[in-house]
Amino acid sequence: MRERLNAIKALRLAHNPPLRQVDLAVRIGVERGVISLYENGGREPSIKKAMQIARVFHVSVEHVFYGVFEVVDGEQAVLEVDLDVPRA
Repeated sequence: MRERLNAIKALRLAHNPPLRQVDLAVRIGVERGVISLYENGGREPSIKKAMQIARVFHVSVEHVFYGVFEVVDGEQAVLEVDLDVPRA
């Protein structure tokens, strides 16, 4: 079974041990619901929050915004960092 994951959710679940939304929220100073919005596409993190998230997971800010993750049979893999995004 294949499932594409939002980068923040994928990073959170891949953390050892996995972080709950509330754990990540506390670490970056937001409410749990904000993390849910980030993960479900309802809101993009600010650059400042993306930098904080990147620090928590020891990844680049690009991974936070553009990381493409996939889970295949319970194993998570980073497919790419898609930097070819449309500019506004």
